[in-house]
Amino acid sequence: MNLLNTVPAWLAILLSALLVAAAVQDILVRKISNLLVLAVLAAGIAAMVMVGPQVRLWQNFLVFAVLLGLGVFAYAGNKLGAGDVKLFAATALWVDLKGAPWLIAAILISGGVLALLMLAKVLIGPAAQSEGMRKRRSVPYGVAIAAGALLILWYGRVG
Repeated sequence: MNLLNTVPAWLAILLSALLVAAAVQDILVRKISNLLVLAVLAAGIAAMVMVGPQVRLWQNFLVFAVLLGLGVFAYAGNKLGAGDVKLFAATALWVDLKGAPWLIAAILISGGVLALLMLAKVLIGPAAQSEGMRKRRSVPYGVAIAAGALLILWYGRVG
């Protein structure tokens, strides 16, 4: 069940605030708090409780587990940070097998746009020569996760 399509407005706003907070924190300190990730996860579980017992919710748990498992490999290969992996998986709990490709695509496209923006800033901005910028070349992928999820939550109906 695609919980992103069924949540009441207050829960959609709460999820949005949590995702924005994770993105801002990732920009500022390049880390995402476990408390924020747990809150996104708890909100997803609350949404599941609100829709009531549904056999098809197994798909949400499968999407969560698969993306968490793949994320562990991405983390081990230094492709994503631990907070990014956890936030991605917690956000993925909100969609089923039909919605997962849409959510993943929105997040990956957001990540690509973010990487291009950061590259452009490095190449044409005066910050390209600063030591601080060289140390912070990693992409704050929490921003892409939040942007992709918010895009699907507010503008797209999935599945």
